Amino acid sequence: MVIASDLSKRRLPAYLEVSQNLRERIEAGQYAPGEWLPAERDLALEMKVSRPVIQAAFKHLREEGVLTQQGPGHRPRVSDQIGAMDDRGSPGPKSQTIVAIMSNGPGLVCGHNILHGINTALRETEAPYQLVIYDTDEAYKQRNDDATDPSWERKYLEQVERDGAAGVILFHSAGKETTPVIARIQQQGIPVVMIDRYSDDIDCDFVGTDNRSAAKAAVEHLIELGHRQIGYVLAGERVTSVEERLAGYRAALEANGIRYAPELVMSACSPARPALEYFSKMEKPPTAIFAVHDFVAFELIHEAEKMGIRTPEDLSIIGFDDIESYGPRAGILTTVRQPFLEIGRRAAELVLSRQSAPAQRANRHIFLPATLIVRSSSAAPRSAAKDNFVVPADFLTKGDG
Repeated sequence: MVIASDLSKRRLPAYLEVSQNLRERIEAGQYAPGEWLPAERDLALEMKVSRPVIQAAFKHLREEGVLTQQGPGHRPRVSDQIGAMDDRGSPGPKSQTIVAIMSNGPGLVCGHNILHGINTALRETEAPYQLVIYDTDEAYKQRNDDATDPSWERKYLEQVERDGAAGVILFHSAGKETTPVIARIQQQGIPVVMIDRYSDDIDCDFVGTDNRSAAKAAVEHLIELGHRQIGYVLAGERVTSVEERLAGYRAALEANGIRYAPELVMSACSPARPALEYFSKMEKPPTAIFAVHDFVAFELIHEAEKMGIRTPEDLSIIGFDDIESYGPRAGILTTVRQPFLEIGRRAAELVLSRQSAPAQRANRHIFLPATLIVRSSSAAPRSAAKDNFVVPADFLTKGDG
């Protein structure tokens, strides 16, 4: 699937047009490596622009490593590295494609909105790039957990390595399986920006939610309602975003004088039913559950209803993502709203910023604030905690009937 921002016909800022013109001349051999460029005044007259525009173009090309200059007042020369780059088969004209590698399947509003944010940033900056989407959703089909098949991510990254790109925006799900490919792409000078989760195995730009603070706020909401036994239900994937939510859950408990109890943290591939059955057997079952994301939260609500457990009367449940805000009906789930559109926008801006100075600043990690949305799935616990989580005596043996 390809979504293109057709911006190639829109006018660039004057200094970028001059930069592009000079780069094309250099690539065509009109100015050889080590050769001086014409004087600013001559180029300004030829191109019908002001000298400050020429100066800005020179600065842009110096930052890209195309030109070198000894100091103020000296004419710039074509970098000696240009010839070496051509020998390696590196540039000709720079790629105008920004690649987004992520899951964009039906119902994944996070993916749609991140892509919308990317496209919005490209439109607003009038960047001459098209956005190409490599959809990894096939890896999720017919699976009951969040674990992913790394083959799709690896396949698309290898395609970028082979064909080139102006930049990559990556929802990284394959772990160490694909970090060698990412490293090789970076070595080609192609910027990679990870979204949602980052990798400790490779240094990349990153944009995501401040998961720890957001999770802490969600659990503190439950504590303020009066809950003291609070469970946390994860899915199968243990990536940085998930681990940060666990850290926020724990921080909220400890900041309020509540012992962190590992037995209240449940991780399973199909988390709802096993988690509810596990919690129901505890001497002091939780009166509230914080779910790692909204899909798990809704599964918990659905399974709890089948077990005769009411939400929120018997069990408060909080999710993470706020997928209901994108639907036509009023929501019921208390949750954390992630800024998906802004994540996409900021990721695109990071890629664009790397075009002017790809190797001249350290990688950045941007953590965006999230918003707690309080709805009807959370409420104060009943006075007797033992009465909250009541399962019919024959349910665990008979199931749903």
